[in-house]
Amino acid sequence: QTIDLENERWFVAWKADFKEEYTPELDEVRDEVVDAIRTAKARELAREKAEAIAKQANDGKAFEDLVDENREDVLFRDLGPFSWQTMRGFGSTAIGNVPELDNVGQKFMKAVFNSTQGEFCVAPSEAGRVFYVVKVNAFQPQTQDLKTIFTQRSERLMSQFMSDGSAERVQRGFFERIDEETGFTRYEFSE
Repeated sequence: QTIDLENERWFVAWKADFKEEYTPELDEVRDEVVDAIRTAKARELAREKAEAIAKQANDGKAFEDLVDENREDVLFRDLGPFSWQTMRGFGSTAIGNVPELDNVGQKFMKAVFNSTQGEFCVAPSEAGRVFYVVKVNAFQPQTQDLKTIFTQRSERLMSQFMSDGSAERVQRGFFERIDEETGFTRYEFSE
């Protein structure tokens, strides 16, 4: 985005250089390739570890006992309420923020807000460098209240003006959820 409404800043960008695309020789990029492979493996291991912790915590083991002693500095309690999206003026929204955590984004918010209240889930940072084990204590307002609010004409109208593509994603998600709940399968026919 070229406009930061929250901080009242505008950005200008221009292309300073152009290089034709090419496929480099392995020797030129060996370090980057090795780093990418190691990072992918580390991500996989971190997710597995976080999922194992979440499963054990959901099975009744005390969460604090599952945290390594050298990791207690990143054990957060009561992060306070936060929202998935925050309205930033008419038709403009931004991902909510959790200041104590590193780089939360759509992936994190989707995992948290689609989790079951009272259970632990795994939510990745946007870059996938960190996998948080999160327990949602409460959703505010409750899902039923949100449904009631959304039935109000003014709320539905506002949601249609979300200019960042959220409205289309919400609609698509709604239809996908209906398909999932009803077991509906789409078939593509070609001539």
